[in-house]
Amino acid sequence: MTKDQVRRWLEKNPNFFVQHPEVLLQGSERGQVIPMDLGELAYLRKERKYLQNQIQAMMDRARHNEEIHRAFHTTMIHMVAANDLDSLLQGIIRDLEVAFQLKRVTVSLVVARIGKRATALNHPSLTLVEEKTFKATFGSKNKPVIRIGQEGFNRQDFFGDHCEQIRSEILLPMGRSGLTGFTQPVGSLNLGAEKPTRFLPSHSTDLLQDLADILALCLQKILHRP
Repeated sequence: MTKDQVRRWLEKNPNFFVQHPEVLLQGSERGQVIPMDLGELAYLRKERKYLQNQIQAMMDRARHNEEIHRAFHTTMIHMVAANDLDSLLQGIIRDLEVAFQLKRVTVSLVVARIGKRATALNHPSLTLVEEKTFKATFGSKNKPVIRIGQEGFNRQDFFGDHCEQIRSEILLPMGRSGLTGFTQPVGSLNLGAEKPTRFLPSHSTDLLQDLADILALCLQKILHRP
């Protein structure tokens, strides 16, 4: 196409640059001179698009946070209302697996810290771990542990038969020192996902840790009931 053909086509389509300002921006990036008013228009359109995307992202995050808040609220209500171990575990496991699209949620209890009652406990989502296993996983600080891929070397102790399907996980100690009635964690709340990037070390764990501590209090109430 010759220059004259391009000129004639643009004369017949005067709104072309208004509808496609990115063409002008490409020209300015190559150092070519463009009319001031068209250049400003192209820049403003690009800026408006950027702001629209930013606002949409903020709204999406706000909706996502609201959904998380509702999920946590529902889970806590179910935990506090539970009168036995089965209803307690079924409630929290169902709520968390559905709300956060997780492959597996389990609760692990340290045998030595629960006492004789531990041997009588039985639930598909409950695992019993030895003291040395728990210490090797959490160390002395008893803080949440996030593991990705092969970092979960003892994953089966916490997730049972579903361990091979877990690609990322977060283990939350239940009943940390300083919490009413506890001198050390009695176990952990374990969340496992198939997606390797579902749980990353940069993720905040505050809300999940609060949930694990409330679960510890509910377990204490049920396990020590006369």
